[in-house]
Amino acid sequence: QIKIKQWYQRRVAITAGGHAGEPNDKLVKDGDLLLFDMGSEYAGYTADVTLSYPANGKFTEKQKFVYQTCLDANLKVQSELKPGVSWTDMHRLAEEVIIKKFMEKRKKYRLRLCVDTTA
Repeated sequence: QIKIKQWYQRRVAITAGGHAGEPNDKLVKDGDLLLFDMGSEYAGYTADVTLSYPANGKFTEKQKFVYQTCLDANLKVQSELKPGVSWTDMHRLAEEVIIKKFMEKRKKYRLRLCVDTTA
């Protein structure tokens, strides 16, 4: 039972209002975006999914843009996947889609994008 408790304590929820292992008492407000980043592991297999929902059921224009940009990057990567393609190439492809779209709309939505130019 001690091992189970120790394992559970290391795997706590990461929420948009807090950080892993930190208390989170933020109330969800109208206009907030809820982010669920969930993963599991069993018998050597892992799975992960990230979902986002507007708290009030409707995306703001800015939230809709970010959501659609991430979806576009995901779909582009899926369309290019094939045997022999490296994970790094797919990661960079997703970054290219996201950076291009953010650069096109950065003034309209007052977006900031941090890019690591050392990679």
